[in-house]
Amino acid sequence: MVSAASGGHSGHGSVALRLRDGEARRTPAAALHREGIKPWRVEIPGQPPSVNHLYKPALREGSKGTYRGFTKADGVEDYQTVAGLCVKMAIPKVWKEFLQHDHSSQIRMSYWFHLADDIDCSNAFKAIEDAIARAMGVNDKRFLPCAAGKDLGNQEPWIDVEVSLE
Repeated sequence: MVSAASGGHSGHGSVALRLRDGEARRTPAAALHREGIKPWRVEIPGQPPSVNHLYKPALREGSKGTYRGFTKADGVEDYQTVAGLCVKMAIPKVWKEFLQHDHSSQIRMSYWFHLADDIDCSNAFKAIEDAIARAMGVNDKRFLPCAAGKDLGNQEPWIDVEVSLE
């Protein structure tokens, strides 16, 4: 079993991996930066949907017939598609290669919200992170989100996202 744990905060940070045989290995974040695994940024256009408005009631078909369930609300899938395309165009090749082999490192997600209308930032993470995770080919449980800033009143809202290894 391989699992990840955040290392001490010595200024450079580290990623600790516990291997199946109990042997631990630390890869300092600074060493990963030397290998080209540097933070990268992406701009995602639009006002993100709140988790409070991600789903709507719908009739669904199942093995036992029709039942009441939920489906994504209007516009959510479109927002996530655009966000995913932005990520696919922005992600550096070295990150794509790294993520193909690394399945446990925690990924720091820093968000700067430039919004039209106010939103609870923690409610905005879900739609954005689902789209980013799908585009990166990772599980969003690896993400460590941080709302680094927020301003309001933008006629054309957007989100700046910085992605880095923890």
